[in-house]
Amino acid sequence: MISDAVSDTDAVSGAAPQVGPANLRLLPWTDAAGRACYLKQGRTPGYVSRMADKVEAEQIDNARECVEYADEVLADEEPDEAELLFLVEPMRDALRDLLRVIRSREDRLPDGEPDEEPDEEEDAGEASG
Repeated sequence: MISDAVSDTDAVSGAAPQVGPANLRLLPWTDAAGRACYLKQGRTPGYVSRMADKVEAEQIDNARECVEYADEVLADEEPDEAELLFLVEPMRDALRDLLRVIRSREDRLPDGEPDEEPDEEEDAGEASG
């Protein structure tokens, strides 16, 4: 096991560690028991961090490919049931991976940085006023 990576059971009292820029990064993979893995953040990205970035990029590309395949299958007026069933598992896995990437990146946002777009109503009010 890589010394900079720790599993979520390594935290004090068995609770999941606090993640964020000052502490730990959620990695895009799990340990052999299926538990989340975290990386102690350094000042500069190290080997494991760069590897995690590559894995996240591959997971995003995989999700994109799943969507493209789903578009092809659903373009047929009467999609084959076997193709639909074949599509479900990879789509589930891709969504699970994307949610993990989103959580990891959201946890690393600096405090006070907006994590969502302003409401359209607020924008419309500012433009007319």
